[in-house]
Amino acid sequence: MAQLSHGYQVVLIPTELTTGQLALTMVVRRTYRVGLASPVLEALADANQPEPLAADRYDDGDATTVPAVLETDLVPEKARVDVIVLGKAHAPGGKPTAQFDCAVQIGRKRETLRILGPRRAIWQPPRKLNGKMRPQPPRFTAPEPIREVPLSLTLAYGGWSWLVPDEETLRIQKAGVQGMAEDAALAEFPRLPCPTNPFGVGFCVSNHPQVLARLVLPQIEDPRMPLTPQDLIRDGQGLDTVPLPAGFAVLPRHARPRINLAGPLPSDLADWQEKLDAQMQKADLGTPEGVQMLRAMEAREKPQAMRPGFYNCALPAMQMSDLRGDEEVLLENLTPSGRLGFKLPARVLTAEVDRGRGVEQRDLRLDTLVIDTEKAEVSLVWRAQFALASWEELATYPHLVGTVVDGDLEDQRKREEANAAQRARGEGTHILQQKSRPPEMETRAEHDAADLPKLAAHAQAADGGRAAHTMEAALESVTRREQAQAESARRAEISAVVAAGKLVPAKGAKT
Repeated sequence: MAQLSHGYQVVLIPTELTTGQLALTMVVRRTYRVGLASPVLEALADANQPEPLAADRYDDGDATTVPAVLETDLVPEKARVDVIVLGKAHAPGGKPTAQFDCAVQIGRKRETLRILGPRRAIWQPPRKLNGKMRPQPPRFTAPEPIREVPLSLTLAYGGWSWLVPDEETLRIQKAGVQGMAEDAALAEFPRLPCPTNPFGVGFCVSNHPQVLARLVLPQIEDPRMPLTPQDLIRDGQGLDTVPLPAGFAVLPRHARPRINLAGPLPSDLADWQEKLDAQMQKADLGTPEGVQMLRAMEAREKPQAMRPGFYNCALPAMQMSDLRGDEEVLLENLTPSGRLGFKLPARVLTAEVDRGRGVEQRDLRLDTLVIDTEKAEVSLVWRAQFALASWEELATYPHLVGTVVDGDLEDQRKREEANAAQRARGEGTHILQQKSRPPEMETRAEHDAADLPKLAAHAQAADGGRAAHTMEAALESVTRREQAQAESARRAEISAVVAAGKLVPAKGAKT
């Protein structure tokens, strides 16, 4: 259950990270209202702050019929930052138009969608080429004028398609248009889901008149990769090149490429080989089925472990490597007014957890941004992890309290800039002092003595905690140099005396 801490909804959940580390994950959510007259976001009142989502949200239908509007916030980690935009695309000026673009810009990152009115694909009869009948790509109708389109993956590329062999299509063509198969005839053929979005429209693997007659084309596209009649019909035997849907919505967990990142957690793989060996020992080698099963298990490879990117639910184009939290956001044709701009609240958060052994702190990372244009709200989600030694450790805590320390990002940036400038000044002074040394000094000892305060100052600028140690090292170095110089001078004096035939008494001896 979430607890309110300084205006933020906080949840602590025990999790296993994709590294295998057990952790208490703190999930923090705060929702703001977007004002049309001001670019400043205003936090909702504490009593109106929504809790982190404990389950996926479906506005209509369920997981078998529609994609989730939002996914649960209660995940262990996210590799990147998710950006989700809920609402509708609006034609400029509110006037129906055949197509228009809408866009969201966050800082320097900008993503654009092409919005089109309803259109269909018209089947074209085969043509004879080199003595053979060749299927022809369909023709797209012109899009009808549209005033607004929901930002849903149900209107982006994807869906299901009947798989009808080309021979069957040709047979129907020879029988004449009047004899084409109806729905009952199509029902005998298998249907394939689009691997990147089973809830969308436009996915087609059969250039069949009845299949195309029932096909709806996408109304949401990437303007850089529009769907064309030439690439509409996909190869049902090789779907690796099927395009991704375009949009600002949530990509289903079982859709590619997200599903490629799924896998067991490390703890589930710890005894994987032992379990496989036990199954192999139970195989009945006295039957062909048992032998076949054993060979299949012998060829089985250890599955890939879960990767953190699986927990990211935004489409790849709407994921960011990082989000500071003070970026400017601009929405174009995503509201009836046409343009809406605001700035993220510039908060830097610290997670504090007290589990009976003192307060522990971690930096909270902003990893989810949800913009709901219909509600005029912006929700931010932060996350931090505190290590656990074992699940049993949880039962030993006398209490468990999670709180949030709220700070201003601009203040933090100013402190960091001031510290960086101070370090730069210290290093610059040291360099200037090194370059301004006089070319000659009276003695080497004076040269070294003059360097001592500079060495100490440089050491303090680089690392104040080691300044005293550096000073001692510098003094010791000078002492050694002085002793070496004295020894060298004495040897020169001895050599001169020996050359002159004189004897010099030992140092300290009586004469």
